[in-house]
Amino acid sequence: MSFPQFKKLPPEIRRKIWVEALPAPQIYEPDSHEGNWYSDKGTRFFHEYYYTRVREACKEAYEACMSFGRFTFGCFGNSNIRGLWYNDARDAIYYATLGQWHGTNLKASRKMIISVEIALDEFLKTGFEDEKFAACRHLVVALFIDRYLPIGSIMTDDLARMEPLLRAMKDDANIAQTASCSGIIANRFPELAGKDYLTWAEVRGMLLKTREERILANAGKPKMYKRPLLLEAVEVFKNENAQDPERIF
Repeated sequence: MSFPQFKKLPPEIRRKIWVEALPAPQIYEPDSHEGNWYSDKGTRFFHEYYYTRVREACKEAYEACMSFGRFTFGCFGNSNIRGLWYNDARDAIYYATLGQWHGTNLKASRKMIISVEIALDEFLKTGFEDEKFAACRHLVVALFIDRYLPIGSIMTDDLARMEPLLRAMKDDANIAQTASCSGIIANRFPELAGKDYLTWAEVRGMLLKTREERILANAGKPKMYKRPLLLEAVEVFKNENAQDPERIF
């Protein structure tokens, strides 16, 4: 099918059409069991997607596409070589487990999704200083509850066959048990002592206070991001039947 009148549209309209034709937001979950991080091979993910086909339509489409995304996560330190196309404005990296957080070395995601466990264990300590966080401008804390496991536990074997669906959480929604970070609460957030559960508003306050402290402590380090950060929480549901034509596997 051809559209002979397409070229007569104003350039800004044509560009908007190319941009709107880009794939929907994708969530990439690192597969830390692959072991490629030490061999200069590209990072692997539980769900990977073909590069957007829109960029092959013409030079104008290519330029519009590459202004929003790039090839990354490939060989030789996550370069573009044999990498995946990643949309910086829409896509996100999702760290569901501490193993994924410590087992991969990704530094290029503007939107990052982390589990509640990582938020409490890493970001209430030095997570905001981690190189993986350096490019992040939008941090999402994700609560996933497996009906067959204790709260906070995840079977990584399930991650490969189920895709995450995210639903926003309200400020007054409980998101964590205080027992999971009782030591930190006693030492740094005594006003929360005695509670059984923490709401998202309370966890967000803990994270923001920690970030302020780390920014002050790293005032002389230009690589640490110190400007405003968008922070939100979601509940994660796993969809076993998700079908996406852009998926490789």
